[in-house]
Amino acid sequence: MIQGRYHFGLDVENISKFTFNQFLFFRIWFVLQRYTQFGFKSFMTNMETTIEIFGGRNTG
Repeated sequence: MIQGRYHFGLDVENISKFTFNQFLFFRIWFVLQRYTQFGFKSFMTNMETTIEIFGGRNTG
């Protein structure tokens, strides 16, 4: 079983990049995460999967 977790939080390095800074949504999210009176937290994405591996090992 493989498990993964990702948080969508923006730091200063992210928001300084054009990719994020060009969209108002990301700029607002950046402020909401840091303004203490709001106290918004990054949301988490949790992933889990099971992968079956078939076959054998070549020993040649």
